[in-house]
Amino acid sequence: MTEAPTTERRKRAKKRGGRFVTDAELIERLGVPEKIGYVTLSGLDKDRRSGFPPKQALWGHRRDWDAVALWLDKNSGIIPQESRRSA
Repeated sequence: MTEAPTTERRKRAKKRGGRFVTDAELIERLGVPEKIGYVTLSGLDKDRRSGFPPKQALWGHRRDWDAVALWLDKNSGIIPQESRRSA
């Protein structure tokens, strides 16, 4: 079996979606308007306390989709957040 040309492999991979996504891919997966998505991501990136998954230089400055999905679940109340311990 011969291997598909590089462009064909890339097209198939893009259709599947990958674990590490660009901001544009993230916004598309979330299904929010682009303007709202970019403004929100910018705010989350600026606020380090948000805990929003940062872009990973190792993976082409993309975000780990699984980490983003987990963050969304925690912040929407689907997964209970860990209680903070009193000092």
